[in-house]
Formats: sequence, structure tokens, C-alpha cells
Amino acid sequence: MRRFIPIVAAGLLSLGLAPRGLAFSLIGPFPAWQTQEIGYQININEPDLGGPMNLGEEYRHNIPLLTYGFAPSFVNYFGQRGIEEVEKAIAIINDALDLDKHSPDLHEFPLDTRRINYRASALGL
Repeated sequence: MRRFIPIVAAGLLSLGLAPRGLAFSLIGPFPAWQTQEIGYQININEPDLGGPMNLGEEYRHNIPLLTYGFAPSFVNYFGQRGIEEVEKAIAIINDALDLDKHSPDLHEFPLDTRRINYRASALGL
């Protein structure tokens, strides 16, 4: 037990000091100089996602197709209801991201989402 507590404390400390993971990719659209002749853009049959970027040139992919599946362990644990809930979550994302429904300046979405949650305040949360 004496050895267990310092190990757990060290693990929690290292997790607390770890930097946050932010969403970015070091792959981005091909610049003009990244040609097939020098080894870039080699995926002939399918559109290529892009080429390597330098640090500070991070790029976020906006691909209109998201492929997902369910591992047997997920299905065994959550069952059909878990699959249905994931499908509902994907439907929410698809409905929210239908760009034809939104204005060009996206005024439907607030820029500052901080507000007082009166329900949580009433519940003492």
C-alpha cells in the first residue's frame, strides 16, 4: 500500500501536467512545389488528403464523409441500444452541419457561449 500511493500520485501528477491535445494535422493541401515528379501526390486512384506541412502550418481536414464502425467489444457491452445512440449522435452532427440551412456569416451560432445556467444554479451545481 505504501508503494501504491506514490505511484498513483505520480501518475495523477503526470496527467495533470500533460499538455492538452488539440485538433490539428501536419497534413494539408499540396503547395505548388509538391508535385508527382518529386514524390508527392502519388495516390493516383483516389483524391489525396494532402502533403506534409511544417510546424505552425497546421491544417484541419474538412472531409464531408465520416466512416465509422462498431467493434465487437462495443456491441457486446452496449448492445443494439448503444448502436442506436451513436446513430442518433451522428444524426445530430449531420443536421447541425448542413451548411445549406445556415447563413453565410453563421449568425445562428453565438460567438460567446458563456452564460449563467439557472437550472444548474437552482440545483446547487
